[in-house]
Amino acid sequence: MKSVTSGSERISTRSESPCSLKRAFIIPSNLLAKLIYCCVKSACKREGVAFELDLLDFADQLDIESMSEVSKDLMDDAADAEDQKKTKNR
Repeated sequence: MKSVTSGSERISTRSESPCSLKRAFIIPSNLLAKLIYCCVKSACKREGVAFELDLLDFADQLDIESMSEVSKDLMDDAADAEDQKKTKNR
């Protein structure tokens, strides 16, 4: 389930049932935009590519679908890491 409300993106990695509500994450859009900006700026620096945008100009060019995909990927990675940790501890 994906929805955007009051500047936050709610991502649920499981179906909406009482047991799975604890798996819902809230990521403020402004923090996600900063994270993406820092990653892109860092990658450009590492590759020797000029990156002239400031955070506000960069954020103006982001669309909600791209931010949702990045957020979903981050949450999937976190869930996978959590599952691997649980499997290791058994």
